[in-house]
Amino acid sequence: MLLNFSSSERLLLCCTRSRFDDEARRQILNLLKEKIDWEGFITQARHHGTAASTYLHFKQLDEGIPEEVKNKLRKMYLWNVIHNLKLTRELEEVQEKVFQPLFTTRARGIGLGLAITKRLIGANQGEIEVESREGEGALAILTKPLNIDELLSLLK
Repeated sequence: MLLNFSSSERLLLCCTRSRFDDEARRQILNLLKEKIDWEGFITQARHHGTAASTYLHFKQLDEGIPEEVKNKLRKMYLWNVIHNLKLTRELEEVQEKVFQPLFTTRARGIGLGLAITKRLIGANQGEIEVESREGEGALAILTKPLNIDELLSLLK
């Protein structure tokens, strides 16, 4: 089945590529020769979360893109950068506090779970670390020194 995409939609698809190579450049320049609904293009880029990558692609081109469009995409790109920096800082602050007693991010939490866990693991010569990425959840990494005698007794 052949899908009929408008020039604006095909341009947006080209701008979602992670690499801006010669092929992407050629395709974008060819599409810019066609009639583009720039308002619809910007709306779709915002809706699909591709405004930042689109701006970075368009930034490498010197022709065919109205300045007004570049400026709107640039504003969306800068908002995205600032928003991501804020989220990163908030995540770092949570990771710094996550093992403190009475610290919680949950409405009904009391903040003792990880504090107690860290003390128990530490009392057994172990360590716990937490890694987290926005939208992906968290990963707790538990490590404990290997005692060869304990290991051998488990294998018997």
